[in-house]
Amino acid sequence: MQLMPETIEFLKVRDPWDPRENIFAGARYYRMLLDRFNGDHYKALLAYHAGPEAVRKGRIPRESHKYATQVLMTWKKYRKGGVL
Repeated sequence: MQLMPETIEFLKVRDPWDPRENIFAGARYYRMLLDRFNGDHYKALLAYHAGPEAVRKGRIPRESHKYATQVLMTWKKYRKGGVL
C-alpha cells in the first residue's frame, strides 16, 4: 500500500518495503480512518488519498473523489464475485 512518510513514522513502520509489514500498516491506518469517520468508507478513502485534515476541512481535490469512487466500485465488484 502507498503510505506517506509521516504515516510510516506515525505507525512506527520499520520497513515500509516489506510487503507483510506494509500491508498490515496500511490496513491498520485504514481501520483508524474508518473509526475516525464513523465507518464511512467513502470518507475514509478520501482521507487515505487526500489526508484526514482535507476531509475535515472540506477541501477535497476532485482526484480524491474519483479515487474513492473507483475503489468502492471495484470493491463492490469483488464482493459480487466479479472479475476485474
